[in-house]
Amino acid sequence: MQARFPHFSSIAWLALLVAGGLLACAGVPADAQAVRAGSVRIFLRPSRTSLPADGKSKARILIEVKDRNNQALPDGTPILCHSDTGLLSTDEGDKRQSLTVSCEGGYATVYCQSEEAGPATVVVKVQDSSNQVVLDFLAEGEGEGAQARVVNIRGGWVGYSMDLNTIRARDSARAQSGALVIDAADGLELDLQTQVLKAWGVRMTHGKDILEGEDVYVDVAGGRGVMRRFGENGVERVYFLLRNLKPCATTWEIPDDAFRVGQEEGSTWLVCKSCSYFVGQRVVVRHAALYTEGQKVFSFPPYWVIGLAGYSGASNSQVLGVSSQGGLAVDFPFFFSVSDEWSGSIKLQRGVSGSSFIARDGWSVGLSEEYDTGKAKGVIEVGGILRDDWGIEWRDERRLFGEDDGFFNVAWPDHQSLFADASIYHYAQKYRLSLRGQYDNPQDADDDFSLGVDFLTEPRPLGRGASFRLGSSVGTRRRASEDHEWVLENELYGSVDLNGWRLGRNTRIRPSISNVYNWDTNEYSANSLRGELRLNRDFGATTRLGLNYSVTYNSGDASNTGVGHELGLDFAMAHGVKWDASLSGSWDITSGDTYGYGAIDYYLKPEWRLGIIGTHYEFDTTEFSDLEFELARSLGGRELGLRYSMDGHRISLEVGGLGLNKQ
Repeated sequence: MQARFPHFSSIAWLALLVAGGLLACAGVPADAQAVRAGSVRIFLRPSRTSLPADGKSKARILIEVKDRNNQALPDGTPILCHSDTGLLSTDEGDKRQSLTVSCEGGYATVYCQSEEAGPATVVVKVQDSSNQVVLDFLAEGEGEGAQARVVNIRGGWVGYSMDLNTIRARDSARAQSGALVIDAADGLELDLQTQVLKAWGVRMTHGKDILEGEDVYVDVAGGRGVMRRFGENGVERVYFLLRNLKPCATTWEIPDDAFRVGQEEGSTWLVCKSCSYFVGQRVVVRHAALYTEGQKVFSFPPYWVIGLAGYSGASNSQVLGVSSQGGLAVDFPFFFSVSDEWSGSIKLQRGVSGSSFIARDGWSVGLSEEYDTGKAKGVIEVGGILRDDWGIEWRDERRLFGEDDGFFNVAWPDHQSLFADASIYHYAQKYRLSLRGQYDNPQDADDDFSLGVDFLTEPRPLGRGASFRLGSSVGTRRRASEDHEWVLENELYGSVDLNGWRLGRNTRIRPSISNVYNWDTNEYSANSLRGELRLNRDFGATTRLGLNYSVTYNSGDASNTGVGHELGLDFAMAHGVKWDASLSGSWDITSGDTYGYGAIDYYLKPEWRLGIIGTHYEFDTTEFSDLEFELARSLGGRELGLRYSMDGHRISLEVGGLGLNKQ
């Protein structure tokens, strides 16, 4: 007898999957270049994703490469690595925009550093496949940002509009963030794009401090606000800080419509019992239902989590993707608890996305616990439950000893291979100091250890407009494949940044010089002297050009000795809403190694895009060229489309944010 399932059950599950696609509209915008389907599976594990742009601090990127049968690629397989604005290196100190490394036991390691503040994309290619990771390099004096705060909103009616990216509440509405409580008798709204909260008929409390007024304009990200209230001289404005509600004499400019009620009406709303905004990360709706044009469509599970741009944690808006093998990847979390500090979910998974930390194919079940206590944040993940390749990973960032930052990663991806990183950073007024440790024990390969201390001065004046820095690293390592015993290693670093020149208002040329000397007790000694000339030019607000020329002299035991010259290019251009183009690449003039990537997008309609993508690289005996065509339709901040590749004449489906996407 054939089993029959209730009609409601089928519709409900279909609705949930459709909701995943709808809510992807609120998800992460696509990068310029992302996971590429092919015959090789590439997994990237950066030790950290944000670090100072000081020219010495490095992020370690562990690269894992496997074939379609989940087997490690043969030792010696070349892996091409390229960064648009960062500099890549191996242990030998030679820094380049593009380089190749060889895998051993299915793994390889590269390091990325930068003197330029801003995001740096690292693209890794093996044969016809690629993956990427984005690192955020912070300017001098720029912290990594305050810990994310949570704004909890409730009321007689609460809704989140995907169209407007806005949370609204009315009927005794309340917004609470820690000790701060905002009661709004006439309603409130929170714009997630501008991170501005407006409320009317307001009473604000913070402990024993109270502010009351007609309306308020709160800059959530800036931690400040402005209230209007009636005083002795009529309507007055009170400027205050959120942390204590104390009025301050300093004023700041606010928009003309700062206190005006939003007039826009969205067509789609998630009406819920309560809503939480994790600032800059995600939106959590509790006991929500989807309404379109005033009509209820379906109800959600008790917790539904919508990831915002840049959020890498578990959310219901990143359900579908394309695996690095070109198949459909599913990562569907069922959240069983969400609080201001913890989020727990059971995940139904199939395949893996290209940037997954745990390489696993087929259907599996996972368990994830994310936490953000204000002092520590991270995630504990168990994947492949009830499978023979189950694994565990723990990632953690926390404040140590009052002022120091700690970063910890432990991955046991298939309970066979083990990888661990630990870094502690101390920032003083005139220098910075870091302690680091690393342990790698891949399956079917020898284990590696390393410990080290890094020291770097803050920039010090050197003549008119110039500055210099000095640094040193002392460490020890033991690599079973190379060292028979513990090896002591040392690095001496120095750099000079010259004042440079401005050619008009929008063009700047900046020269710099750096030197790195490495030696160890295993009779290795090498020196790398590098000079760079970087040009940045803005052509209005829509076009930018970056050119850099570097000359390097390597001596001693370096892998590439002698003089080397390299050119780098980073170009982006947009023409209103009709088309945009980008181009990046590098050319090693000495060896002839080249890498180039270009893309042109033409928007047939605001929601329809036609794209042309070109990729070429030639390193040693490795050469690859491809021209691809895309037709995609946007769904809010994401896309669904088809891509045709001239190389191999294959067609692939682009799901979610994996294709090119207009920013």
